[in-house]
Amino acid sequence: MYFETILVTAGAGFLTIGLILSNDIVRTLKKQKLATPWIILRLLIFFFFFGYAFMAARFAGVDILTAVSNDSIVALVFFFGSVFVVLLAFLNRDLFANIFGVQMSDRQAIAKFLHYSKLDEDIDESQLTKKYSIRCDNCGKVIRYSIADIVRAHPLLERGIILEQAMGGKNFTLYLRHRCRDGFREIPVFHDCRLEYRSQKSSRLL
Repeated sequence: MYFETILVTAGAGFLTIGLILSNDIVRTLKKQKLATPWIILRLLIFFFFFGYAFMAARFAGVDILTAVSNDSIVALVFFFGSVFVVLLAFLNRDLFANIFGVQMSDRQAIAKFLHYSKLDEDIDESQLTKKYSIRCDNCGKVIRYSIADIVRAHPLLERGIILEQAMGGKNFTLYLRHRCRDGFREIPVFHDCRLEYRSQKSSRLL
């Protein structure tokens, strides 16, 4: 059982590192009120840690809970391990969607934009798929985009499209995502109430 004791103890050590890293993630995400799923993941890591510690003690000859069999512990670890994997997959899916955007047709993107902005649904659809061109202030690359592209890039539209009431209409600040030479950047671009491009501000590194 010597080898098994070392192996399980090492696993508990790795879980300790995971707990420290997850604590850092929770502290960061609490500011954005996005920490709940990571708190659940941290609780699962705690469960795995105690399970590993329990098995390491048993392999070393110290039996804390004689009523619990090895098979029960292994079954519990397997079950909650699968829960952990599914939850982590959901979190990574949302993370990648926030970075790379989501797949949807122009029509779906237009419908989402109209619902969010509460613009007149009789607005010319071509205006929402019209391609605009700007130049990145950091790398100089010309970037082409449409309103539909902005919608696809931001699963949460309130983070990518800011509405402002102005002179009886709505102006729009759109945060255009661009893979620049030093990483992903967001470029604030301004459109008027008719969705025409007006200006842009300096980009920021994400």
